Amino acid sequence: MHILIVDDNLTNLKLLRVTLEGEGVTVIEATNGIEALKTLAVETVDAVITDVLMPLMDGYRLCFELRKIKRLELLPVIIYTASYTSAKDEKLSMDMGATLYLRKPVPPKAIMKALYEVIHTAPLERPKPISPPEELDLMKDYNERLVKKLETTHAELTHLLAHSPAVMYKLRNDGGGLSPCVVSENIERLLGVRLEETRRPGWWQESLCEEDRERVLEGLAQGLHAGGCTLEYRLLHQDGSYRWVEDNNRVVRAEAGQPTEVVGVWSDITKRRQAEGALKESEGRYRETAGRLSALLDSSLDMICTLDREGCFLQVNAACLPMLGYTPQELLGTLYIAKVHEADQMRTLEEAAAVIEGRISRNFENRYVRKDEELATLEWSAQWSEVDQVMSCVARDITLHKKLEQQFLRAQRMESIGTLAGGIAHDLNNVLSPIMMSIDLLKMGETDPQRLGILRTIEGSTKRGADMVGQVLSFARGMEGQQVEVQLRPLLEEVEKIANETFLKHIEVVVNSQEDLWTVQGDPTQLHQVLINLCVNARDAMPDGGTLTLTAGNLELDAHYAAMNLEAQVGPHVVLQVEDTGGGMTPGVQERVFEPFYTTKELGKGTGLGLSTTLAIIKSHGGFVRVYSEKGKGTRFDIYLPAQTRSGDEPAGVRTEALPRGNGELVLLVDDEAAVRQITRQTLEAFGYRVLLAADGAEATAYFAMRNAEIAVVLTDMMMPVMDGPTMIPVLMRINPEVRIIAASGLNANGMVARAANAGVKHFIPKPYTAETLLKTLRTVLA
Repeated sequence: MHILIVDDNLTNLKLLRVTLEGEGVTVIEATNGIEALKTLAVETVDAVITDVLMPLMDGYRLCFELRKIKRLELLPVIIYTASYTSAKDEKLSMDMGATLYLRKPVPPKAIMKALYEVIHTAPLERPKPISPPEELDLMKDYNERLVKKLETTHAELTHLLAHSPAVMYKLRNDGGGLSPCVVSENIERLLGVRLEETRRPGWWQESLCEEDRERVLEGLAQGLHAGGCTLEYRLLHQDGSYRWVEDNNRVVRAEAGQPTEVVGVWSDITKRRQAEGALKESEGRYRETAGRLSALLDSSLDMICTLDREGCFLQVNAACLPMLGYTPQELLGTLYIAKVHEADQMRTLEEAAAVIEGRISRNFENRYVRKDEELATLEWSAQWSEVDQVMSCVARDITLHKKLEQQFLRAQRMESIGTLAGGIAHDLNNVLSPIMMSIDLLKMGETDPQRLGILRTIEGSTKRGADMVGQVLSFARGMEGQQVEVQLRPLLEEVEKIANETFLKHIEVVVNSQEDLWTVQGDPTQLHQVLINLCVNARDAMPDGGTLTLTAGNLELDAHYAAMNLEAQVGPHVVLQVEDTGGGMTPGVQERVFEPFYTTKELGKGTGLGLSTTLAIIKSHGGFVRVYSEKGKGTRFDIYLPAQTRSGDEPAGVRTEALPRGNGELVLLVDDEAAVRQITRQTLEAFGYRVLLAADGAEATAYFAMRNAEIAVVLTDMMMPVMDGPTMIPVLMRINPEVRIIAASGLNANGMVARAANAGVKHFIPKPYTAETLLKTLRTVLA
């Protein structure tokens, strides 16, 4: 039996040929209808098996042309396809002259049965030649069906090409070599090059890896004769690296049979080749490692062992000696549970039973009794092998880790005590500060020696209570150090030098220090740590650059100032300021900024202990710290440290006789802090002013609307709830354009002066302010 099979897919052609030859059939091949007609002109066959969709001439047309040849009009033709399998396709096939229509896949026996049927069918039952009128109608139907199929196929191919990671290409055989003439648009996804670049003559040859060039060109040359080939090679990517591609191609021939072009697909197999390379490298490493495995086990710091179902040691490495004091020989054959501390034995047996039932044990801890009777805490990982009937275990000695963990927990508890002590100190100072301020006010007009003695007793007891709170806080925070006389100017210069040498160059460091700076009593190392901590935080707040300003100056704190700052003490102070122009902090962050372990930095870039340590050091030196920050406008830390003046023994007190007094003027005091309102009112009243209190801008606006003619001056905070200062000030000015306003805020460095000026205010005092500053400013405004 001689059969001609026609198919442009070389794989399908090969599969069908092998199937038929396995049944003893002689096979002749053709890749399209024109090639089949040329073959039939010189060869005699019993039947033709043809695909439908093929270049140059498809299966439908082949049937049609065969029926027009007298010698071949009754030749059995089987359409064998999976491309188009509708009922209309089958009818068209039969109308065009096919003998039988088969849909893939078909078992080999079914194919042979079909061949026998069509070959041995009586001639009268075979297809008859088509008459001219029928031919015209049939060809019209054929053309319509073919156009529709081609449109569908084109749409499907277009969609496939647009979404496929593979690249379609066509190489032209111009006699002098192969050069690309068409490449699909997703070449940019594969090689990073634009489509226009691929059309440049010589591009494909230049893109070939030099090591692969000879092999690829030779393979393609052989493929021109064989009808196609599959190759793997490297093409150059735009970034300079190479991509491995799998090239599946076939040859397109002209009518004369000479190869005209190669059509193929490049599939990216870079990851696969990398995986293969990694696998080979891994295999090499494995062989190398396998030879040293035994030595590694013995040198491991972890104890590695295997146990049988009863719990006897079957194998154990040398790590058991330093860990438990037993040699491997002493442990082999013994029950592991015998060495477990009796308090942990029941829990250990339950864990082992769960492992044997199939659960993998990880991070299980128990205590072992060492040979020297000491306890060792071990952390176990274990897994049961049902095949080998053994339990594989790894034990790590975490005795030291447990001790350090306990120490850390104790340190954490101590830090919590420090935090609690800080809270208690804050609350007690809230209680003690009004008492101390009231004593100053009572002493102003008191002349009775007995009453002055009582006041001094109350004052001494109050200060003693404040000192006791400070001592408890200092002990809890562990901030005891050497106390010596410290010049702060050299410290600032040293910190400036460190910052300039280690910080990024786009961070400008500016230092402003008062010439006759007072000294402080303290630990220079700890104060140096304070400045470094604050500067590092400022640096981290300015990743894109900015200005870091360090300022130091002298400040005399009076009783009024101390009353507005619960942690402050009356007397001379040195104020250190660390200011940055970074992103600033939200109010929520400011509230927690000194909490231990609280940090806004990324994991691994901050412990959250820098500012809590800074606060503890400052408090241990008798000082206090204030934070002023606005989101997007930077942050400033003000550190107040008790100082020693040059004369050394001049006491600082309320110099009532030197301060200007009022003449009954009414002052509208606006502040949301009740303690500030109360102390400021008492101070103003003590110096001859009348005071009207308001807790926010809305309340102040209502009072001012009723009594604006009587109110001589408005003293207002800038940051308040309900209605803040910048919102309230324009309202007051609309009521009375001549109103005198003094703005006060602790956020002077972050734009509060500008905000007050923009609102129309000409006088500004920074909080916390002293009684002297307040009274002199009032006198200036009223004058």
